[in-house]
Amino acid sequence: MGARAIWPFAVLAVVAFLPTWQFLFGDRVPAPVDHITALPPWNNAPSDSPTDILQLDGAIQFLQWREYMLVSYKKGEVPIWNDLVLGGIPFLANSQSAPLYPLHMLWSLAGLSAEALLSFSAWLHLWIAGCGLFLLSRRLGGNEIGGLIGASALILSSFLIAWIQLPSVVMTASWIPWVLLGVLRLFEERNAKSVAKLGLAVGLMLLSGHLQIAMYGLIAALLYVLWLGLGEKNGKAILLSGVSLLLGILIATPQLLPVLENGRNGHRAQPPTSEGYKGYSALALKPHHLSIIAAPTMFGMPGEWVDLEDGKAPSYWLSLEEQGRNYAELALYMGPVVLPLFLLGFFANWRNARSNFFGFLALFSVLAALGTLVTQAMYWLIPGWAATGSPGRIAVLLTISVCALAGSAIGDRIQKPKLALSAFAAIAVASLALLAFIQIAESAKHPMQAASQANSVPWIVLFLIGAAIAFGAVLLKTERARPLAIVCLLLAIGVPAASQWNVNPGSNRGLYKQPFEGLEDLQGKFIAVVNDQWSLLGPGPKTMAPPNSLMAYGIKTIDGYDSLIPRETKAMLDEINGQDSAPLANGNMMFIKPGFDVEKLCETGVTHVASTYELDLELEKQFPGWKLYKIAEPHDLPKSTPPPPTSYNLGILLAMLGVFALFAISYTRNVDADPS
Repeated sequence: MGARAIWPFAVLAVVAFLPTWQFLFGDRVPAPVDHITALPPWNNAPSDSPTDILQLDGAIQFLQWREYMLVSYKKGEVPIWNDLVLGGIPFLANSQSAPLYPLHMLWSLAGLSAEALLSFSAWLHLWIAGCGLFLLSRRLGGNEIGGLIGASALILSSFLIAWIQLPSVVMTASWIPWVLLGVLRLFEERNAKSVAKLGLAVGLMLLSGHLQIAMYGLIAALLYVLWLGLGEKNGKAILLSGVSLLLGILIATPQLLPVLENGRNGHRAQPPTSEGYKGYSALALKPHHLSIIAAPTMFGMPGEWVDLEDGKAPSYWLSLEEQGRNYAELALYMGPVVLPLFLLGFFANWRNARSNFFGFLALFSVLAALGTLVTQAMYWLIPGWAATGSPGRIAVLLTISVCALAGSAIGDRIQKPKLALSAFAAIAVASLALLAFIQIAESAKHPMQAASQANSVPWIVLFLIGAAIAFGAVLLKTERARPLAIVCLLLAIGVPAASQWNVNPGSNRGLYKQPFEGLEDLQGKFIAVVNDQWSLLGPGPKTMAPPNSLMAYGIKTIDGYDSLIPRETKAMLDEINGQDSAPLANGNMMFIKPGFDVEKLCETGVTHVASTYELDLELEKQFPGWKLYKIAEPHDLPKSTPPPPTSYNLGILLAMLGVFALFAISYTRNVDADPS
């Protein structure tokens, strides 16, 4: 591969540096650990940035899980079981820990830190996503500039940027363009290598850890297979696609089977119900939320403060006005040129099934996000969907489909859309801008709303200017359009990067294992940390050492935070507390709450209680801002690590079969000598 072929991927590597440079080359880590260490027992200074309840998971889940995984691998053990939280629970089977993901296994051999892993992974998977989207746009007909526009817009999209501090989301999403590329390649080149490449992409997507995002990827792939197979009446390609999907699933079975087994017995497992759908659909997007496509600041921005008369407050006011809203769950912004290019690309190729599918996928994604019949069908018909997160996360498919088709709109041999269809596209873009202006014209419902609305005006104007340039880049003659295409590329990179520069402030390295007064008194003991208050805005005023935050020190606690908790574990904690162990704001977080039953807590083997609350227990030691109580004599606890589940052992055998088949197919002659 010569320099001519490599340079676009080098450009995309630089684009991926823009939102991650401070993590790769600075002293920051993509996890807001400083929000945790401001609490007892660390008692550091408060963070400079507002608390983002989703990003907080980077500090008390993902960083802790990566540390636990790396320590286990250094001991020569596959981390199947986590004995440090909740009295011991499955680790591999919680899915998002992703210990079998190839990067994680290789990282453990390098002996580097969990912080370095999070930082490198953030850049790597943005780059992987961009490279896959570039190749997809090129195969759809775009030239190198067009492919770079679509790929850069995906890398810097608000969806990928907003989820950086929850790495399983970005890791999984980064493989979806490759899966869709694999489907398209298989229909165009029906050979053994195409089957193997699609299977590998599916396997990596499933091993990345976030099952909801992976399911979106599988849904998109299946729809694309059916769209092309039925449209082209190509049953053989459908069959080969099925083989590829099966290969990918086989590769992921050592992790996938235990996850499914654990999920059936998990605290979130529930059949779909009318009441459940009511709560699920309450988080669906509303039409006015679509204005974010034109102006990312419409509802404020995370990571920023706004000064008010009575102090300062987080800029993202929608989380206060509409309970449960978060910037990442409404992450629709892709820059000022991508949506116009998407519409022009769709209308120029609306007769081409391989391209127009992405217009259908975008429409499907919007309908699924808005709480329509599509949302209902997914909730009721897909097994396990009732336990998934916000419908707005399907923005991952909207973003990928818009960027892919936008990248294909600029090409040397692309047919230009007819004048009437171009006018329709212009009306659609103008309507979206009008929706944004109407949103701004509404009277402010929140003190911070007026400021965010005023800040949104320049972004809407820039959106309209970008649209005009995008129309020129597609509709003018080639010699005049080429400079405009380069301007589109600059806008696709510069504007999203500037708009989201502070979405992921992260924190200084080293905080998550920072020593504190009382550390030696906690080590070697089985601890219950007493907490109660936790809101959608973050920890309460008396919170200390949130669940999982002591994992990095090897301290065993009875509380914990996990996406899949065995029912019997939650039932045990509920019995100890005499109430629901989870706070209202987070059903995956298990506390020991004030008023717990001391005798029942002792039965679990807990010997000490750490708390900021005054408790009627024997005080062992007092530290700044918290106290350590003794409820039982320390004793050697029996080894709690169970043997690997049968599903894991079966998964290893199936994965070996899948990998063997993958290599065998890769070195097989074409399965169809005539790809026409």
